Amino acid sequence: MLSLDEIEKTPGRIIELSPYDAQEVLARLAALIPPLNARVVAGIRPTPEDRIISVKEAAAICNKSSGWVYEHSELLVRDRNGRTQGCSYVKVQQFIQGNL
Repeated sequence: MLSLDEIEKTPGRIIELSPYDAQEVLARLAALIPPLNARVVAGIRPTPEDRIISVKEAAAICNKSSGWVYEHSELLVRDRNGRTQGCSYVKVQQFIQGNL
């Protein structure tokens, strides 16, 4: 059976799979969607000890401008569509302490 890497590199090779093997690959991929999605969402949401603060608040804490905060994307929290929701308070504190 083709590996996922082989299928990704050359999708045209899917035709080489038997219908049974294609069904097995599809079932295995489908089973991975929920845990992969959970991992993505976990990376977007702040941890329980963290909270989202506004870009303006983050700028004041860092004694910088809002533009400066936007340039330091590691401080930003974005939604699934890539829109900025604000900043991670914990990441701002880590940045100030030189740990980010």
